Amino acid sequence: MKAPGLHYTLNDGFALALHPQDPAIVAVATSEGLFVSRDHGERFIKANADGEGLSVLFDLEGKYLWHSSFDGRPNLIRVPLGDGNPVQISLPPLNDDAVAYIAQNPARRLEFAIATFERSVYLTKDAGQSWHWIADRGTAK
Repeated sequence: MKAPGLHYTLNDGFALALHPQDPAIVAVATSEGLFVSRDHGERFIKANADGEGLSVLFDLEGKYLWHSSFDGRPNLIRVPLGDGNPVQISLPPLNDDAVAYIAQNPARRLEFAIATFERSVYLTKDAGQSWHWIADRGTAK
């Protein structure tokens, strides 16, 4: 982002996430990386995550920010909002694909789903330690 503030795009150039408990915290995944604001979007600070930002999600507890990126290969990173270092989450083999969307199951908090740009969908029941392929290019498996 060349200037602070909330920008818009006509070509899906960023993803936006709002903190589940604190309305002042906003995260944006952009072509320049991941940015977080703690003041309702007045100022954004680049988070400790590299690559082109593709998607972003605050977990429902509000402790972590899940972020997908691409830096020549697909990445899924869990960034703590407090102290701690980002954790690289192992992804299933995506070949020439990357994570476009991330969702968390509100009834089972360790369960996450990712959808790729090529419309494949994967489910984890253990916060990303293992993945189950449930759709291949838009077709259920």
